[in-house]
Amino acid sequence: MKRPLCFLFTTLIGMMPAFAQGIAFESVGFDEALAKAKTENKYLFVDCYTSWCGPCKQIAKNIFPLEEVGAFFNARFINIQIDMEKGEGPALSKRFAVTAFPTFLIVRPDGTLQHKFTGADDLAASFLKRTQQGLDDDAANGTMYNEFASGRRDQAFLAAFLQQCLAQHDAGQARRLVHILFDSLRIEKQDTALWYIYSDESINQAALPSLIEHRAFFNEAKGKAAVDLVIAYRQLRNVLTAKKAADLEVAVDSIARLDLTPEMTEILLSAAELYRVAVFEHDKDKAFALYDALTPTLKPYPKFFPLLESRLVGALGAKIIMRWLKKTKNATTDEAD
Repeated sequence: MKRPLCFLFTTLIGMMPAFAQGIAFESVGFDEALAKAKTENKYLFVDCYTSWCGPCKQIAKNIFPLEEVGAFFNARFINIQIDMEKGEGPALSKRFAVTAFPTFLIVRPDGTLQHKFTGADDLAASFLKRTQQGLDDDAANGTMYNEFASGRRDQAFLAAFLQQCLAQHDAGQARRLVHILFDSLRIEKQDTALWYIYSDESINQAALPSLIEHRAFFNEAKGKAAVDLVIAYRQLRNVLTAKKAADLEVAVDSIARLDLTPEMTEILLSAAELYRVAVFEHDKDKAFALYDALTPTLKPYPKFFPLLESRLVGALGAKIIMRWLKKTKNATTDEAD
């Protein structure tokens, strides 16, 4: 009798990982998974990822395998993962307006969107909270996405939808909404209630011409320093995304017309020179000298650092990251002192 008991005990031990697993992802396509969700009266959860997406890999490694996450998802969803650049991925990306990664879809059994949210979480509790929100019909955003896809374009709806997209970190959809609000609808642009659009660098490109046009109003309402910072940051992005030397010259020529403070104008011109030397002349020694001369002037504007680093790393390599980290650390230490 001892041998069968020992065998049974060993078998049970071997089965334990199955009960302690994380999210059980099905190795099937979207339509088959949706049919299974309908049969089992569950929602379909879709992890939309790409092979090059770092945050996608992070959440797949650190969050999806957790027991508490698996217990929640496996009881409520049929779960699948889809590379949005392969197979049926591009078509699904277009269908559900997936523009950033990772994006997570909660799809109803009838194939309509219940909820969509974007971005990786470092903590399981945060990821579960965002998922639970999608199961609450009053908090889920799928209805807005569906109404937008059906053609709804009134200003009140678009404004509410924009706020929802920003809350869910869906910057791609938010930018489309800003374009519609500012380019297609005759909204009142001199409105401080729109400042959240003007001041958000991730979505304000379409709104920037209007901010410049009504600059006197916003200088009075929000202060010239705040307005100048928004305009300067966007112009810095224009400088650091120039694909040709001629494009860079156009961006540089426009700096003088922005009527910024002399300090901010000099920062933008110095950044443009640094970018030209690093990207178009490929002179690393000179570029690092320019970078070291520029960075002390950026202390009041810490968000300029990561923008510079992200655009220069291709030309100057990882060494620029170490310099940026050192400068950031020194700036933080100086503030603490």
